[in-house]
Amino acid sequence: MRFISLLSFLGCLGVSLTLHAKEPISHTDFSAKVAISHPPLLIKLEADGPVRLDAMVLQALHSQQPAISTLRIDWQNSRLFSLHEPFPLQKDLLKRLAQLQDKVQEPQVTSWQQLRNELRKRRFAKRALIPLDPDVIRTVSGHNPLLNGEFALYLPYLSDSQTVTVLGAVHHSEPQKWKAHYSARDYAQQAKWINTTLGELTIIQPNGEIQTHSVGYWNAHPRTVLPGAIIYVPFTTTLFSSINRTELKHINQQVVELLRHQLPRE
Repeated sequence: MRFISLLSFLGCLGVSLTLHAKEPISHTDFSAKVAISHPPLLIKLEADGPVRLDAMVLQALHSQQPAISTLRIDWQNSRLFSLHEPFPLQKDLLKRLAQLQDKVQEPQVTSWQQLRNELRKRRFAKRALIPLDPDVIRTVSGHNPLLNGEFALYLPYLSDSQTVTVLGAVHHSEPQKWKAHYSARDYAQQAKWINTTLGELTIIQPNGEIQTHSVGYWNAHPRTVLPGAIIYVPFTTTLFSSINRTELKHINQQVVELLRHQLPRE
């Protein structure tokens, strides 16, 4: 493997991670846009052949003077995306949410529209749900793949601002400051969740892991919500709802899956 281009510059994270090459690159070639911290230092890596994952990560960190230590990186929140792979889920899901809008009943109508707006303005790409810490990559079998194609890599610092976002059947979807002692229920209450009798919430941890947290008064079992996590409050059927329970469950699952693949926001 030989890197043939290495550029460092300051710029906008949202642009760097969603900008595609003017000419499609061959799958025998490698290209990566790397964003380090926020506001980001942007680096472009190119090679004339496939590249190992650990080589890409270390090349990005060592391109700076002095080199950036792996100890400064928040590996839980680090993300790798395949920009060359089709990812139609956002378009398909938004279309279905729009079709069902008129079937949603109060008090969830506004939240449904709010979710559509949130998913429309966010950007998504196929995420590789694998560890990115070079120390882990080298010690776990199968975690150091050869990369062909076009990628985006996001490497935040541990010192970057830390938030948690609540989406779904809530009144407020603004990011909240992460608090070590907060449970998923605490964040949902801050977001003014609509159905306060829910027994479970879905958490998308920053590494992409999906968890179900019990939050009801009768089954509460507080679990850790990591900084950078997304909490999804599911939509539920109401007395006069014309959306059947099976379809609504599928919609909730599709939203969660989409959110796993969200590109970092500006």
